[in-house]
Amino acid sequence: MRVAWLGLLLLLVPSVASAQSDPLRALSRNIGELRSDAGQSYAHLRLLEEQLLGRTNGARVTIRQVSRVDPFFRLVSATYALDGHELITRQGDELTDPLDVHEGIVGPGTHTLSVVLRYEGDGHGVVGYLPGYRFVVRSSHTVTIPAEGALELTVRPFTRAPTVPFTERLGIEYEARELPRP
Repeated sequence: MRVAWLGLLLLLVPSVASAQSDPLRALSRNIGELRSDAGQSYAHLRLLEEQLLGRTNGARVTIRQVSRVDPFFRLVSATYALDGHELITRQGDELTDPLDVHEGIVGPGTHTLSVVLRYEGDGHGVVGYLPGYRFVVRSSHTVTIPAEGALELTVRPFTRAPTVPFTERLGIEYEARELPRP
């Protein structure tokens, strides 16, 4: 009799666990969105402080992602962090091109921008096996923020030449441009 109950219990546990994983995934996604929103709110408060008080402690930094990835790869999520503090996390319909990552005051000195981009293969019928693949591109870039003025940092995900295997084809390049303070 105990064996029958144990067998029934083992049959029910996986279905309960999978039913619980969907709410946990949704909760995890909501927490990520809240963190991103809090980071953006902080940046907006810093911008308002500069405008109201007329003072800055650093430069106005604009970070934007402009994609140069071919259509065989579809971006499904993007996470950006500056010095380990999350700036944004975007998924699905929230992803646009170009993607505005950050606009606000950043203190002078050397900072590290970390980027994690997740892609899914999309063969468009030409490369039949590609839709089953997932790709993660991780990159970091050190940037020096001036004491005043403005800095535009463009993050460009790109696709390498067709001679490179699909697993190594995605990359990220950075372009920083200092602008004089208006």
